[in-house]
Amino acid sequence: MKQLGLAAVVFAGAISSWAEPQRFPISLTATVETDAHRLRITDQSLVTTAGNRLVLYIDLETYVVAIEEWDASLVTRVDRDAILSGTQAMLENFRMAQLSGKKMLMANLEMVDMDWDEDGELDHDGNLQMSARLKVNGSTGALTSLTATLMGVLNDPVNSGNLGENMLFTGRLRTTGPAF
Repeated sequence: MKQLGLAAVVFAGAISSWAEPQRFPISLTATVETDAHRLRITDQSLVTTAGNRLVLYIDLETYVVAIEEWDASLVTRVDRDAILSGTQAMLENFRMAQLSGKKMLMANLEMVDMDWDEDGELDHDGNLQMSARLKVNGSTGALTSLTATLMGVLNDPVNSGNLGENMLFTGRLRTTGPAF
């Protein structure tokens, strides 16, 4: 009976660990491709100020995953769209599903309009698919790190309204430090 009670406590602890929102600093490498060119980018290509960091926010209880921008010291979150209420992430899920038994998740991440080419206009509006593998602490059930593939549209000239070129995005991200 004691073993069953201990197993229930460990199981309850593992479930509660999954339930807490976490933020992880991440690195990203990707390729942006158009009809005319192919460009390699990193997370530094996507931040508004050199030295800022990309952070993956994940809440497996409410099914929210987002890629946020933070300052270099990871103290202040950057608002990527001041027009909308609240502090906006760069990308946030529209749909997300997670399989804890397989330690994986998939999400459809929508992008806020962004001045990706730094010409002063919010001219990119995309949608990326994320497929992630989760690493979990076996004794606590806490998420410790993840790796993911991102693939999709960085710019859609019709829906973004900018009449810019079609842009495809393929990339990989990984956590680079502990959750905070």
